[in-house]
Amino acid sequence: MEKAVNLKPPEIDQCRKSLSIILSNRAADHFNAERYAEAIADLNRSIELDPEGMHYHRQRASCYFNRKEFEKALADFNKAVQRNPKNGSYYLNRGYCLQALERNEEAARDFERAKELEQK
Repeated sequence: MEKAVNLKPPEIDQCRKSLSIILSNRAADHFNAERYAEAIADLNRSIELDPEGMHYHRQRASCYFNRKEFEKALADFNKAVQRNPKNGSYYLNRGYCLQALERNEEAARDFERAKELEQK
């Protein structure tokens, strides 16, 4: 306990990132077992601990998508694309989400962008 209380800011940051990764890995296990609510809870905590984490929004978006919560999924896919606009799979998955929301023109643009990025 004493050691934890005396951690310096860089050490605290590293602990937060490590815990966020552990929670993200557990969320993946929940996702694979189709326990989406548990996965979302772990990913919410991961994002809280490490707001700049690259993949947490994409993971959570996939959970929302599988729960058919397409508006929430779209919000997270948007954040994922903003964080990493060169990742074609983010556009592909956002396209599927847009398609589920019957926003077909936007979906077509995302599918085209995903295709462009995968060809590079």
